[in-house]
Amino acid sequence: MTTFAQTQASETLQWAQANPVGWTRRILGFRPWKRQRDILMSVRDNERTSVKSGHGIGKTGVAAATCLWFLYSFPESIVITTATRDIQVRQQLWGEIRRMCSHSRVPLGGEVLQTELKLGDGWYAAGFTAKDETSFQGYHPPSGNILFVYDEAPGVEDRFWDAAEGCMTSEGARWLAIGNPLAQEGKFYETFRDPNWNNMTISCLDSPNVRAERIVIKGLVTRSWVEGRKRGWGEGTALYQSRVLGQFPETTIDTLIPLAWVEKSIDSQWVKEDEKDVATGVDVARFGSDRTVFCTRKGERVVEVEAFQGMDTMQTAGRARAKSLIYDGSRITIDETGLGGGPYDRLVELGVPVMGVTFGSSAMDVDLFGDIQTEMYWNLRLRFENTAKGKNGPKISIPNDAELIADLTMRKYKVLSTGQYKMESKDQFRKRKSRSPDKGDALALCFARGPEILVDVI
Repeated sequence: MTTFAQTQASETLQWAQANPVGWTRRILGFRPWKRQRDILMSVRDNERTSVKSGHGIGKTGVAAATCLWFLYSFPESIVITTATRDIQVRQQLWGEIRRMCSHSRVPLGGEVLQTELKLGDGWYAAGFTAKDETSFQGYHPPSGNILFVYDEAPGVEDRFWDAAEGCMTSEGARWLAIGNPLAQEGKFYETFRDPNWNNMTISCLDSPNVRAERIVIKGLVTRSWVEGRKRGWGEGTALYQSRVLGQFPETTIDTLIPLAWVEKSIDSQWVKEDEKDVATGVDVARFGSDRTVFCTRKGERVVEVEAFQGMDTMQTAGRARAKSLIYDGSRITIDETGLGGGPYDRLVELGVPVMGVTFGSSAMDVDLFGDIQTEMYWNLRLRFENTAKGKNGPKISIPNDAELIADLTMRKYKVLSTGQYKMESKDQFRKRKSRSPDKGDALALCFARGPEILVDVI
């Protein structure tokens, strides 16, 4: 059986090169919706294409289809893909590439590996995690046909953009940068101010499922998801602007932890996981709609976030004790405020290593912070900044938990007349957002330290 890779008839290749949408339909069996078709045509017609979008619009699918169209339509071409996290490279983009290869209507040919597709000497596609910029240097295929695909592009550091730039010298070079907009800074943001890039914005509201208010294409974002985010996040928040509208969020001076820092700390590879430094933060529910949350970290990596509703004092203490035992007698840090006092007392009685925190109490550094809660969150802020910007000092990695991300990025603070920083209370947040920031508080608790360690805000 003849594979597409073996088809060298000039008229066939000319058709393929001119018709990326038709090729993906006829060869792959992939039926792109309108905005996905726009992306394919932009890569055909423009040297550089940057796409910012909301979640669930099919970014991974169209990126995979673009890679395969380019590779098979241009003999002796090279396709290089990257993303900041290994899971994005291996399981998401390359998982979709492997799936499309195995389910294509016409056999494609070539050797498909985990993150590599080989068609011949100097004719291949490869995926890399953005760790070493030298991986993106020196690609100058004799054919001149090279495609760079930057998936989740806002998280890719500037040096990797600079490295790829040196390979964009031939007429056949193409570059697709696609992702969820995080902040009004960085190389991805700059592409939307650079006339050399063809810019596209895709909102969740553009999705056929949202527009039709029913499932038109399986897997795309739905109207119910959008409405849920509108109620949970609010239309004016950075999360809604970024993850729903596909717009760079407006940064306000009273936002404690910027969304861009949090996003870059999701499943970060640059943190230390320490089995000997384990702690669980427990935020105890105070009202009927609140939940008791357990957040566990190993060193700098958060490994577990669990939320329970309707848990009484003894159940809370019992689960906290179990957490400590599972992790070899690790410490429990619990908010003693209100109903948290009961579980704390019981854990002390059981001999569990436990530290109690009262969020409204005085900070360790009273000159800088209005209360201990603000100091603890500022410690988190510094960890997120260090991780996002590659600075020295304590870092953090969190799971991709939408509620946790919302708790962190929607919390506000102010500067008091005394010059102290003061974060809004849980009650103030609840009045503003109609829910409690339980997961954010549990995260702050699990990273809380004893009084011997002070926070450096400089």
